[in-house]
Amino acid sequence: MKKTILSLILSLSFTGSALACTLFGATGIGVEGGGTLVVKNRDWKPTYQKVELVAPAGGYRYYALLTGKKNTFDAGGINEKGLFVAMSTVGSIPKAERALYPKFRTQDGKRANDYMLTHYATVLEVVESKENIWSEPVNFIVGDKDSLAIIEVLPGGKRSITYQENGTVCHTNHYVDKDTVQGNKKIGKSSLTRYNRIRELLNEHIGKFIVNDFWTMSKDLNAGPDNSIFRTGSKPQGTRTVAELVANLPKDGNFSLEIRYQPTPEATQWQSKTITPKDFQK
Repeated sequence: MKKTILSLILSLSFTGSALACTLFGATGIGVEGGGTLVVKNRDWKPTYQKVELVAPAGGYRYYALLTGKKNTFDAGGINEKGLFVAMSTVGSIPKAERALYPKFRTQDGKRANDYMLTHYATVLEVVESKENIWSEPVNFIVGDKDSLAIIEVLPGGKRSITYQENGTVCHTNHYVDKDTVQGNKKIGKSSLTRYNRIRELLNEHIGKFIVNDFWTMSKDLNAGPDNSIFRTGSKPQGTRTVAELVANLPKDGNFSLEIRYQPTPEATQWQSKTITPKDFQK
């Protein structure tokens, strides 16, 4: 199951797609004290967002960053068992083509992020699942105190999994595994730049990772307003980083997830919510 993320073939054509998210994490002996650190930077046009506790019938409770005008899309979150789940769009497939593939939905309208947070307690349960929740071309990152995984979903639902118990993973908005790279149509400049930069930061880090290292990487401005890991955006209503989710999942299970987010399109001040096991006891 364990696979190595390969270097990209630079001869692929590029496009300036605005779609963006950066996913990355570290787990095992490279993390101070063991456990897992995992991040999602959510890049989108200024939008509505809120953090909410979801209590599904017959499943685990979870906190999610809900987005959109009706705050229904789950961009990422953590459940009461300490499983973190987030996703990114495969922007290397044109939007019109992505729209042709069905999106997984439960009877009550929940998508794959919600399903995983509701029904799975560990990364291994996710990657070993036989449930048919994989359909649209999307990338997922899942993490718990013991491991991390990147799940790349090709059109039609075929998966490629990069699983780590000791090491790092990262992803942006195009396929990178040897079994999925052929699915790219055009790789965006931002996606490629952010992918190469987060790999560089992870690979060149000296010493064991701590949570502040991941906050620093999340806020990296190395490649300007549109191509950095933290995007400030070159246009007033253009794509930029609108949320940061940084999860600390130690071996003792005393996890925390801090979510910083822009609550409305007009907001100039960000809000912050830190979730710990105590928040599930209320």
